Order: sequence, then structure tokens, then C-alpha cells
Amino acid sequence: MTAVVGLTGVERADGAVLAGLAAVGIAPAASERAGTAIPVATGIRHASDADDEVRLVVREVATLLESTPAHRIAVLYAAASPYARLLHERFAQAGIQVNGRGVRGVEERALTRGFLGLLRLPEHLFARAEVMRVLAEAPAVLDGRVAPVSRWEAISRAAAVVEGEDWDVRLGEWARSRAVLAEAELAAEDPRPGVVERHQRDARSAGELRDAVLGLRARLADGAAAVTWPALSAWASALFADVYQQDDGGRLPAEESYAAAAIAAATAQLASLGQVEPTTSLASAVEVLELELERAVPRVGRFGEGVHVSPLGETAALEADVVIAVGLAEDSYPGRLREDALLGEDARDAAPGLVPLRTRIDDRHRALLAALAAAPTALVTFPRGDLRRSTHRLPSRFVLPSLRDLAGTADGPRTELAASEWDEVPEAAKVGSPSFASSLLRTPAPADEQEWRVRAAAQDALDDPVVTSARTMLAARAGDVLTRYDGDLGGVTGLPDHATGQPVVAPTSLEQYADCPHAWFMERLLRVSPLQAPEEVVQVSPLEVGNLVHTCLDRLVSSSPALPQDGAPWSAADRDLLRRIFEEEADAAAARGVTGHPRLWQLERQALARDLERMLEDDDRWRASRRATVLASELSFGQNGAPPVLVPVAGGAVAMRGSADKVDRAADGTLLVTDVKTGKKAGYTAIEKDPVVGGTRLQLPVYAHAARAAYGGEVAEALCWFVRRDAGSRIAVTLDDELERRYSESVGTLVDHIARGWFPAVAPAEADVIFVRCPYCNPDGLGHGERRERWERQRSDPRLADLVALIDPEAVDPLSSGAGAPTPRTEENR
Repeated sequence: MTAVVGLTGVERADGAVLAGLAAVGIAPAASERAGTAIPVATGIRHASDADDEVRLVVREVATLLESTPAHRIAVLYAAASPYARLLHERFAQAGIQVNGRGVRGVEERALTRGFLGLLRLPEHLFARAEVMRVLAEAPAVLDGRVAPVSRWEAISRAAAVVEGEDWDVRLGEWARSRAVLAEAELAAEDPRPGVVERHQRDARSAGELRDAVLGLRARLADGAAAVTWPALSAWASALFADVYQQDDGGRLPAEESYAAAAIAAATAQLASLGQVEPTTSLASAVEVLELELERAVPRVGRFGEGVHVSPLGETAALEADVVIAVGLAEDSYPGRLREDALLGEDARDAAPGLVPLRTRIDDRHRALLAALAAAPTALVTFPRGDLRRSTHRLPSRFVLPSLRDLAGTADGPRTELAASEWDEVPEAAKVGSPSFASSLLRTPAPADEQEWRVRAAAQDALDDPVVTSARTMLAARAGDVLTRYDGDLGGVTGLPDHATGQPVVAPTSLEQYADCPHAWFMERLLRVSPLQAPEEVVQVSPLEVGNLVHTCLDRLVSSSPALPQDGAPWSAADRDLLRRIFEEEADAAAARGVTGHPRLWQLERQALARDLERMLEDDDRWRASRRATVLASELSFGQNGAPPVLVPVAGGAVAMRGSADKVDRAADGTLLVTDVKTGKKAGYTAIEKDPVVGGTRLQLPVYAHAARAAYGGEVAEALCWFVRRDAGSRIAVTLDDELERRYSESVGTLVDHIARGWFPAVAPAEADVIFVRCPYCNPDGLGHGERRERWERQRSDPRLADLVALIDPEAVDPLSSGAGAPTPRTEENR
């Protein structure tokens, strides 16, 4: 027998090969082994860390390609992490074609993530977030149509779907409510076709989503009922084909097409496991599919086309002109040898045929030597450190022969050279990268467009309109005046001018502008609102509590057969009616999914029932003190056919809309307009000093205006009535000439700045600790300190003098108050 084998000249590295030959009765002669020269590198490359090392290699290859064909260059990495992805990404960025083992397995593809996520939905109880994540991974066909994920996500969020039966109950209820709204709009005197169509479309989409999820749940239940591998194989293959393998006309990317083929093959192969195990479960099948698809890594490119990139150890029969071995640091190649948890050294010694663990190190040594022998030019590279772990690194022990050879003289290698003395290798034989920045600035040939651009930017020579605009924006935001980069929309057409009386505006809208103009711009003009997932609702929100209390009070006043007169108390029948109303509204709120966790809602519901009882008792005492008669609830103005309240301002009048919670008339004829509050009193006590609180409390005066317009009378008093926290407390304002003047000036200032297009971000003075006060100033929840500092600079802008005097009076310099203020807008200059 004749055997052709490759020997490296290193006894340990050749040990496994020689042992294999001995096992078949072949023993190479000593003369055959004696003439083998140990392969060494022809050059050394080093860099600050692995990322910089890969950049250095890509630049080297880019230079080599000027004289060497790409298919004659091989780049071999010592460790897949982090080198495999880094090399493929950097070569792709540089536009250099490569071939070799891929780095992205099938399990990372969208189709795979979608299908495996689909199979695991029962484990997650069909949680809304998980269902939407799975459907968003890859186009899924449900009920004969590609799932409109964005629309379905919005509808499931609006219907407060969380998981499980919510897909049936809450979606069905929400669809019916949309249909009812559409019918009500059609029955109106002047139905709005757009509104009708929107409600009908929402109802259809909710029904389609409900049917799709329930159908999917039924199919997955069929899979859970299958107990044999052939049955699960057939079921999984059919499910994948129906949901993901529709005819796409060849539009899938090549990687996704490969993934589709791999999934189809893996599901079909499940049937063969029936020969090993008679029964199984869906969970076991999913685990098998995950393991199978994790191993499926497609090859990149075709062999012979482009630079060959693969791990060290895959160099059998490799022949090239240039080989570059990457990542040869001692701690990663060969790295630490860890004992096998299943087969320790004692077990290996006791069992014939098992090789010792030390063989793994010898195999790695042999792989490197084979790579160095595969080309006349062989380069080895290593990182000097690891910036991720802040550690110092040395070249691998396997690189020592190359270092000693390169550092040697005509008399021979420097045999005493240690790994820590690698820098004594002559400069002609080693090339180093001091750092990414240093190499980028000094290299004569950057590898890709990004490196060219970064170098030009570092030398202030980058001619890029995007970067120039970014620099201009940063410089403007660091200034002391409002600019177009942080809220100045002056000159933009289409901004609302409420001083003309159109459109009508709610006092709460202007309050939001006074609190933060930027938030008003984002929410009111751009219609951008923070989203809250239904699954994040643990407790019923203060807004929903307020809506519930207001609805109960309105229904009581509207339904009571005899409203209390002249300070008389609410009757027993009224109290019973309120209890029934509350039970109905509380049940409806729970059905909408806005009440949070059932147990927490049970406690809150009991507290609300007590608070409503106490609310009537407090109302009895207060009306008795004023001998007041209940007139109405939800007094509307500017909506539902009622005329608006006109607030005179400079150059026109602002038309206000809204609804006051309750109206009474005292014995002396004073109209008493009540705004019911379910929150704390602390946020309203400033009304006693400033009735508009810097423009952030504009409801009470306009409610008094509306009551006076609706019921006549000379005197109107508006009150905040606190019915839960600080129960029984009231804060009142009386609509007189001074309040009307102050109110008109405040409203005029706010609408004037809106019309001028000035929307600075007025971040809260206090840091966000427990909760985010302004999600528009602090959208990521990491803090709004930068925006607060910017406002503290910009509020000195003379154009904002009137606004700052209203909303941030403590910041106004009394010596310069009014200096440089904008010209008042009148009918002539509007």
C-alpha cells in the first residue's frame, strides 16, 4: 500500500497522522521524515484589537488584489468569534467578493424565525406581542391573504388584546362597537362618509384578525394533538407550505430561498425519527427543528470566485499565492484546554481508541502549519489587546518559529526569542496598526468608502451636504436662540391661527402648549403619540378612572327623574341609580381591557364605589351651603351643535370648545360650574394666586363663560371639585373683569406663538426618576437634561419674551422685560 500524506516536520503536530499510518501498517522511513522543513510565515501583522486587525487585513488584501487574482488569496481565521462575521462584513463593505463557509445560519433568517416562532405561540399563550412579532418576521399568508401586520397591530392594541381568549372576546366586542359607531353616524342628520368608512373598515379588519388568529390557534392545536413523528412531519410541512411557501414569483432573496428549502427538508426529515421513537410531542419536534436549522449554514459564493475566507483547519488541498492567518493570539489559538465534562482524562486513558485532550492543541498546530505551507507568501496577524475586555495579548506559541525566523540573521533564527519580545522582529518583516485612528490617517489606501469618508472628516475635508447640515444643526442647538433645528417653524404655511376663530380649540390643548410647545407640536400637529401596549397595563390609568367617574355623574344627572332643588340632597332612588350605572360602566371598562390586572381592578373597583357614594354626600353638603339647584351635566360648547365660547384676543377672537362636568345655580343666582377632578389637589393650588397658572390652567374661566352664555346671569363661579384624593376640597375662581383680561392676554399669547410657528421644548426642571413627565422631551426614558439646558439658554431669545413671561416668569429679567419682544399681531399684520 502507498499513502500520500503531508507532514509538517513538527513531531506533535504530525502525531495523529503517523498514528493513523501505523494503524494500517505503514511506517514512513526516517529519511522521509527528516527532510521536512517546518513552514514559517513570511510576514507578521499586528493591530490594537480584533476589529482593527480585520481592517488591517482588508486593506492588505485590497492592495494585493492589484497584482494577485482574488481566487489565489486565502484568509483563514483562528476563531469564529469575532473574526468570521467581521471579515465577511468588512470585505462586503469594501466590495471584495469572497467565498467560503457562511457566517449566518438558517436559524437567523426571517422565514426561520417566523416559522419557529409560530410553532412556539402556544407556549406564550398567544400573547399579542409575540403574535405580532412572529407575523412581522416574514410575510405570512393567513386565510388566503398576506397578513397586514401594521394594521392588525394597531387594531389589537386598540382592542386591548393581551393573550388567550382576548383574541375572541375583546376583538369581537371591539368589532361590534365599531359597527355600532358606523350605524350611529349613518343615522345622524348629516352623516360623514369618511367617518362611516373608517368605522366599517375597522370592524372588518378586527373580524379578519380574529378569524386569522383563531384559525391559526386551531391548526396549532392539531399539531399538539399529533403524537407520532410521521404525523408531526406531515402537519409541520403542510403548515409551513400554507403560511410561508406561497408562490412568490421568485421575489425571495437567495438567503431566504435557501432557508425555505432547509425548513422544508427539515420538516420532511422528522418522519424518519419514527424509526427511533414511536411517540413524541410538538415541543420535541420544535427542539429538533431548531437544532437542525442551527446547523444549516449556507456557503458564501462559489469556490474559485473571490477571496477564500474560512476557518483554520479547512485547508486540506488548499493552494494559493497568498495566505493570511488571522487572530493568532495565545489566549484564543490554541487557547485554554478545558477538560471534557463527559469524557475526562481518566476515562480517555481507560478506554482504548480515545485520543487525549492534548491532541486538540496538536490538531490546531497542524492546521496552522498546513496553512503556512499552502502558499509562497504567508502572513500571520494577531491583536495586541482586547478593547472589549481591556486585556493585553501576546502572539500564539505557534507563531514563535516564524518570529524567530524573521528576527534571525544569516547565521540562523533567534532561537532564544520569547513571545513577549515579538516587537524585536525587524520592521521590514512586520507591519503594525498603532490604532484604528492612526492607521486610518496614515494608510495610503483606505479599503472602503467609509474609511475614506472618516479620514476626510477627521482632516476637516469632507464635502458632504448631510454632514454639513448635521454640523450646522449641532451648532444651532448649542446657541442661545430658537432655530429651525429645535422648534422655529416661522414662515411655514398651514399653521393654525386660532385668533381667526378657526379652528375651534379646547382649553386643554392650549394648556399643553403652555406646558411644552414641542409636545403640543408633536401631538396636535404631527399626531404623534406615545404608545402603550395593553400587556403593560397593570393598573387602571388615572385617565380611565376620570372618564369612568365623569360618565357615571353625567348619566346620573341625565337619567334622574327629579334633580335636587334648593340644596336638597340626592334621593335614595338617585343613589341606587348611581350604583347601577357604576356597575354597568365598570363592567364595560373591564370588557374593553383598560382596567389592568383583575385582582388589582377588584380593589380599585371597590374603592371607586365607595368614592362615588362619598361624592354624593359631599355634594349634598356643599349644595346645602349654597342652596344650589342642579341644572345639568356635560355642558357642551363649540361641539355637538353648541356654539363656541369666543375669547377676544389681539387681532381677533379664539373659538373655544369643551364640556363642563356639572352646572348648579345658587340661591342668589350665581352660576356654579364644576370641573370634577379625580387626581390630587396639589397641582391646582396655584390657581388661588394665578387663576391661569401660567397658561396651564385654562378650563375654569371658559367653563364660567359657557355657563353664563347658556343660562344667563351676571355672576358665574367655576370650581375644581376633588372627589377622590383630597375628597371634598374645592378651588374656585369667579369670572370678573380682571380674570377676563388676564385670561384673554394668556390665550392671546399662546395662540400668537402657535401661529408664528415657535415650538421650543420646555423640558421639566426636575429630573425624571419614577416616571417620565414629558415623553416628547424624554422619548427614550434616559433623561431630558440636555433639552432642559437648551431651554434655559433659548428662553433668553427676545422673540419668546411674552411666552417666557407667561409660562416661565421666574426666568424673566425684570430689567429687560419686554425688550425685543415680537410685534403684536393685529388684523393688519397677521
